[in-house]
Amino acid sequence: MKMLEIYNNLLFYFKIHNHEGLDPSSITNSTKFLTLTYSKYYLIARLKTSFYSRLFNFLGHRVLFIFEPIENLSFTKGICLYLMAKLNMDDFNTDDFNLLNELDKKRIQGTSLFAHDVEYCIRSKTITKSTPNVVTTYFVADLYFQLYMKYKNSEYQIYFKDVVENLVATIPYFEKSATEICFQYTTVSKYHVHNANLFFAELLVKYIYMYKNNENTTKYKKLIIRSLNYSLNDFKKTSTYFYAGEETRNTQIDNYHTGYVLRSMEQIKKYGSDYINIQNLDVEIGKLLSFYLNNFIINGKYIYKYKLKTVEAHSLAESILIFSIFRDRIPEKTLHDYLNKIYKSINLLYHGGKFINKATTFLGIPIIKDKLDYIRWSQAWMFYSIACFVTQGMNRDIE
Repeated sequence: MKMLEIYNNLLFYFKIHNHEGLDPSSITNSTKFLTLTYSKYYLIARLKTSFYSRLFNFLGHRVLFIFEPIENLSFTKGICLYLMAKLNMDDFNTDDFNLLNELDKKRIQGTSLFAHDVEYCIRSKTITKSTPNVVTTYFVADLYFQLYMKYKNSEYQIYFKDVVENLVATIPYFEKSATEICFQYTTVSKYHVHNANLFFAELLVKYIYMYKNNENTTKYKKLIIRSLNYSLNDFKKTSTYFYAGEETRNTQIDNYHTGYVLRSMEQIKKYGSDYINIQNLDVEIGKLLSFYLNNFIINGKYIYKYKLKTVEAHSLAESILIFSIFRDRIPEKTLHDYLNKIYKSINLLYHGGKFINKATTFLGIPIIKDKLDYIRWSQAWMFYSIACFVTQGMNRDIE
């Protein structure tokens, strides 16, 4: 089977499901899950949430016998990934332009911003379906940036401009020092997450690339430099790549969040070369690429979410994107092994025209499979990554 055949099978999957399905957040924010984890005491609530989250991860698809999920939904990020895949494949058609109109209806009323499609919590703060979310909004804005770059249609340019300017006017940032800031994940959560911070900076870089010199250029350049300083200085200080920095440190490190940061830094370098210290940024990108390869690719038999443990479709998709973007910078001795592990991981997770969520391994042997079918988390990410892979000339047979 070739990668293009998998792409076409997923294309059919989206059509028969009308872009609607389950998501991890539609289970962990279901009425049953929230009831089980509730306590008026913060520490007890944290302990209960930790227990049931671990149980959920262990049970996989069997969790549906315990937690009744929120009804099937279409997810903003999932639609963006689907449309970006079609754009990459030069396969954008009337149905896709109609879907673009449906995506616009998901905007938060009275704004140009977007929220997550399910209510959830970050660090005890409730994030509603009308709370502006940097990461969700980033996906929509980047889709419109790509549309403009391909078609040069001023409507896409104006849409992108409105989103970015609305983000700057709405989303707060943490001011660590005169030279460092961190854009927040939402308007209500004080959480210094590196991927959200860099996604924001990336959108500002693309705004300046698109508009060159307008009334916002000087202001945005300063924000970009300070945002980059925050994340890069934190990486240097810790000699690693934690999920969140000071003063809301989260030491989690996984495949896909690390990949987000790596790809965003590369985009900032690509579009911000006129005013960013590219040589310094390129050195940091090289360090992060080495870290990524050493932690998620080189060791073990598969592509992993964490070290030698979980093979997950979402993380596999990220690794395919990293391969597609950075393959000219990956050492030759690693490149062939990397490619083989991509194919081996696809063989493990791809069944019946779609991808299961994950497989847990022990000593390199898959022992528990989670057959949950996630429309955004698994299918949309794999659809987009395979489209990028194929357009790089990698439509090879999977043995």
